[in-house]
Amino acid sequence: MNYVDTHLHVLPSVDDGPSSIEESKEVLTGLKSLGFDRVVSTFHLNAGRENRIALARSAYDALIDEIDPASSAVVAGFTAEHLIDGLFWDSLRQETLLCYPDTRYLLVECGFRPGAFPPNLEQLFFKLQMKRYHPVFAHPERYNEFRRRPDLVDALRQGGTLMQLDLLSLMGAHGRKTQKTARKWLFEDVYDIAASDVHTTSDLDLLEKSIKYIKSELDESAVERLLVEMPAKLLKERGTGTSE
Repeated sequence: MNYVDTHLHVLPSVDDGPSSIEESKEVLTGLKSLGFDRVVSTFHLNAGRENRIALARSAYDALIDEIDPASSAVVAGFTAEHLIDGLFWDSLRQETLLCYPDTRYLLVECGFRPGAFPPNLEQLFFKLQMKRYHPVFAHPERYNEFRRRPDLVDALRQGGTLMQLDLLSLMGAHGRKTQKTARKWLFEDVYDIAASDVHTTSDLDLLEKSIKYIKSELDESAVERLLVEMPAKLLKERGTGTSE
């Protein structure tokens, strides 16, 4: 099936993903059984957690030496899931943002607590694009602000931002409101990419159900676009983004 996963937390002992290489390998084996051939591992990056970049490099090097491509999804690289906070804007000024490997695609998220969602998101993303970054917005269905203002989602997309579905949202992993929004937006073609956001082996059963759901509800070409064509684009565009 050649699926490509561009958002999952599989690097061992970096954030809230696997705690060991063995658990990472179990996740990757499970992903292979669900049709994923390649993945780009992600990790949460925010102020106070700057050391995770070095941890991720070390964990990635250790993990790829242990992977058997015959039975496991291949980790094609890693990137940060950047929280939009003070560290993010400092990194933008210093040109040290971590993009998808060899591209200018940049995975971003906002905080979920009250007041954490930037009030001027369109202008902020315009600044990113002026510096030739291409934002990829993680799990937009999980934000109350986007649910309240779908016009903002439309405006960001028109400006070039890609919307990345958290597949687990389709099965209610993040609550009923999020599930309802995810399914609605799926049918309205709001999403450019679908990703697992898997953290541990316990997420794999729900991921399997999510994939079965989209395959039953969408035509083959739409599934191909979300799980193969668009995710692969994040790995193909050559550029000057900071990467490993």
